[in-house]
Amino acid sequence: MMILNELTLRRFRIHEQLNLKFESGVTGIVGRNGTGKSSIIEAIGFLFTGEGDDPKDQIITAGQSGTAYVRGKFTLNGKEGVIERSLDTSRVMLEYDGHKLIKASEVKELWAKLLQVDGHIFQHVIMAKQKKIPELFSGETAVREKAFQRIFMVPNTERLRSMIWDNYIKTCPPPLPEDDLYAIDQQLARLGTELTPKQEKLAILGASILNDAQMMAVVNYTEFYNRCMQDAEKRPKLEEQLGSLRTKKEELLSLLQRAAEQLRDVPEDFSSKLEQLKRDKERHRNFVLAVAEATRLREQLLATGTTIEAAIQAAAQAEADDDQARLNQNTLGARLTALRKEIDGLTCLTGATTCPTCHQPITNIESHLFGLRAELVKVTDEFQAATRKLAVTEANLAGQRALVERCRTIQASIDAANRQAEVSRIDFNEETLTAMLAESQRIQQILSSMQQYENSRVQADASIQVVEEQLRHLVTYTGNASPAEELALMQEVLHRHRLRTQEITALEKEVAQLQMEIQLLNQRRDTSVANHEKNLSRMEYNNKLRMAYDVLHTSQFPRRLVQTYGAVVEEELQQQLQRFDLPYQARINEDFRIIITKDGHPVPRLSGGQEMVVGLCLRLALHSMFSQAFPMLIIDEGTTHLDEENKKLYFQCINDLKTDKVIQQLIIIDHSSLLTDAVDHVIRL
Repeated sequence: MMILNELTLRRFRIHEQLNLKFESGVTGIVGRNGTGKSSIIEAIGFLFTGEGDDPKDQIITAGQSGTAYVRGKFTLNGKEGVIERSLDTSRVMLEYDGHKLIKASEVKELWAKLLQVDGHIFQHVIMAKQKKIPELFSGETAVREKAFQRIFMVPNTERLRSMIWDNYIKTCPPPLPEDDLYAIDQQLARLGTELTPKQEKLAILGASILNDAQMMAVVNYTEFYNRCMQDAEKRPKLEEQLGSLRTKKEELLSLLQRAAEQLRDVPEDFSSKLEQLKRDKERHRNFVLAVAEATRLREQLLATGTTIEAAIQAAAQAEADDDQARLNQNTLGARLTALRKEIDGLTCLTGATTCPTCHQPITNIESHLFGLRAELVKVTDEFQAATRKLAVTEANLAGQRALVERCRTIQASIDAANRQAEVSRIDFNEETLTAMLAESQRIQQILSSMQQYENSRVQADASIQVVEEQLRHLVTYTGNASPAEELALMQEVLHRHRLRTQEITALEKEVAQLQMEIQLLNQRRDTSVANHEKNLSRMEYNNKLRMAYDVLHTSQFPRRLVQTYGAVVEEELQQQLQRFDLPYQARINEDFRIIITKDGHPVPRLSGGQEMVVGLCLRLALHSMFSQAFPMLIIDEGTTHLDEENKKLYFQCINDLKTDKVIQQLIIIDHSSLLTDAVDHVIRL
């Protein structure tokens, strides 16, 4: 249910700034002429429909600055909302149920959904503007017909007719192909005649062939007889192979026995004695090697040309010579350092002075320096000679020490070789070892032969077990006939079975081919029947479309549709006329003219007041068809041209509407003094 709660105008007509509060019930707007009462009604129409009586630039108050707009607060289904439309721009805003829309297309879509009434219905039914109340009654029939079409939401049939023609009639596909059903039935009968005997023969052949169990039994018998014949051939060969293996086994056992007899004369401790002789030989070899090494070292020591004692004495002498040469070098070095220091100290002096070293008087420094420098050269030569001699003595000392160390090393090795020879000394007989080694080789050959005999015996036993196992698994035929005769019989049975199976396969292919042809013919027949039904349905559908196309012509369907509402409107209009005690009847003819009659005769002319009453009643009648969707009514100067009696009836009608509560909000503008008694709220301008 829509209720307008508040209306704000900014630069609308004569209203620079106006804010009005509205409530449910009947609200009357009063004021002197020129105070802008009708502008408020126009503003309400602009707020709800976006349309005004004049272009927007003519509605805006001239000579003023600031934004021009109309804003309204409303309550719909218990929820408050706000809608605002600008006059100087295309801006529009709608807030409702937590959503705020500013895009014109979105606002238009949601607002139309909320109102549930068309803008033309609002302008021609809900709003009754000043001087336009009798318009639907006294206006031209074309205008009234168009208004009725908009009020009753008659669709644009020309657009619908174009859509039907372009999308359906014009694009209707050609008829679907249909085959000759009689010819198809003849072919099906012929194929059925061919198919029946083949199916009967196929059933007879199917009963005459072996089933799975019988086929399995024949296959098993065939395999059994084949195996009997194969095993009969294998048995002599296996028995011969088994005899040969057993003979070979006996021979190997005999060879093993003879080899064992050859080993009986070998002493039990033969192996230990042989090992002891091998160890003695190794020890004797070590003794020989140690003696040879000692001899070689003695020769090496003799090759040095000295003894250890002589080498030690020579090393001691070389060490004494080295010490003397080092002492001599150090003494000359100290003298050389002192001379350089003395020469450096006297170089800066002149005339007579005292020697800084010995403190003796020096009368001629230059002569004294000359003597010192000559001595420095001499001492330097002696120092260099002492250095060279020291190098020689150091080299000699190192050589003597190395010779002593070498002699000691050789002597130590000689002592170690002598000790090793003493430890390894043993009595050893090479011939005894040679004889025992030959006997050992003979024993090893016998043992190796015995191992080969034993391996061969094991292999022979394994082969004997394999052959015996094969003999045990051989099948023995115990029937009266021979296995070959039984096998020939089974093969004959299998041959006949294969021939019949091949014949059945060929028949099955022929039957399948015939069944495929029958299936294809049935599919063609079903398709033809379905296509025939579809063609009939398409033809019927196309005829209905063409009928609808013709019916939807402007001169037929829209007028007929509106005419169907005529009786309802006439009935409601008659009830509204009774409110004003008019002794007239109203009828809407085919061209949408409203005929007023009295006692069955047309009334030639109505007065201005009567036209006002009929126009008001017609609007009330039309509004009753939409009051549940939009229970609001706005009337501007509804008492124009009415006498006092009809004015009283007009306001009585307002009271009845308020009492019936069919219309929840009425907004009325009127100059009559009776207005204040009929309204619930008054807005004074």
